[in-house]
Amino acid sequence: MAELLALLSGAVNGLSWALRRAAALAIVELVAVPQLQAAPRARLLDLAALLADKQKKWYDKEAELPKLQKLLDAAAPPAATAAPPAAPEPASGDE
Repeated sequence: MAELLALLSGAVNGLSWALRRAAALAIVELVAVPQLQAAPRARLLDLAALLADKQKKWYDKEAELPKLQKLLDAAAPPAATAAPPAAPEPASGDE
């Protein structure tokens, strides 16, 4: 797995738009593997986040980005329960 992560990292950070697209497709496939351990999965999600960056350009990004975004959204920690809104302050019309 270390070899794959090294290759994918090189593709994501490299100059080739075609290799970035290939890396995106590979990341989508690899994250879906049930036997994948937590550390490699986290690294794949880091690479997905790099590809999702608006500054990164790659072929067919518009079609493939939703798949990466879905992975990132699923991996995001659940939002903390929202605190109840604070009571509004009384109007100070009598001062």
